Amino acid sequence: MKKKLIVFVIVMVVAAMLLPGCGETAAPIEIPREIGTLAESARELALLYATELSNGGWGNLLVGVMESGLGTGHGDFEGLHGVLIEFKEESETDSVFVLYPDGAGFIIAVDSDEEPDAHGRVYEETAALARAWSGTSTASSYGLEQPRGTFYWTAFAPIRNIDGDVVAVLGIDFPAPRLRNFSEWNRNSSDWNGLEAW
Repeated sequence: MKKKLIVFVIVMVVAAMLLPGCGETAAPIEIPREIGTLAESARELALLYATELSNGGWGNLLVGVMESGLGTGHGDFEGLHGVLIEFKEESETDSVFVLYPDGAGFIIAVDSDEEPDAHGRVYEETAALARAWSGTSTASSYGLEQPRGTFYWTAFAPIRNIDGDVVAVLGIDFPAPRLRNFSEWNRNSSDWNGLEAW
């Protein structure tokens, strides 16, 4: 019986090797230097601002606003909102926003738009967002083109409370005009390489 099992395993391994596509792995996607630099710049900026918010007690204030159920009607909301507007203007990014856990996903808690109409809207979870929620700053593995023809690259970093616990995630839509020349890194392009995570 043992001999038959060994023969069976050998036959299956040989058959798998002979079938087209079996045993082959996809070639790794080479990341152009310009794309790597762009993603790293976005990640560093997200980390800088998230660290600034964490060190200033902003995370605790955010939790208080979100747990109150008042959202934009909370007395401290405008202060939170104002800080993100300052970050957006200072960095000349497309958008700075904060995501807060809500059940099985994340919602936009605060964003840098002048009129914070996105508050409470569900945000699509990505591998980069999940990684930031676990405590590591990271950039998305792709950029996006907006309907108005501008390009951006999103990066995420954890926001912590005064105890060091991750309570939210800061996101930045970093300007990426170079993406125009790298359509395979634009998720909205038919040429997109399909890379969902680094």
